Amino acid sequence: MNLIGDKTTNPTFLLLAYSSKPPTNQPLIKHNMKTTAQLDAMYDEMINLELCSTDEIELVTGINGYKEETLNEIVYYKTGYNSLEQYLECTGMDGDLTL
Repeated sequence: MNLIGDKTTNPTFLLLAYSSKPPTNQPLIKHNMKTTAQLDAMYDEMINLELCSTDEIELVTGINGYKEETLNEIVYYKTGYNSLEQYLECTGMDGDLTL
């Protein structure tokens, strides 16, 4: 641990701790992550359904990362549905999407 400043002379001192391991009191959780092929299928389906443009997807995924959560956030913003899967179910669309 490194202490920068002195709390007796400087009220705005910083305490910095360096560790390469996660806290031991929090278990590591492996999330159900989609494969690149599944993400590509979501991307293509969103374009085919005209939910958004390629430029919109590229911009948002460029900022937030190319992951299911980001694609579903775009769907939510554009349609109000929480996921592409929910959108397809509720609108009766027959997508080629296999989630």
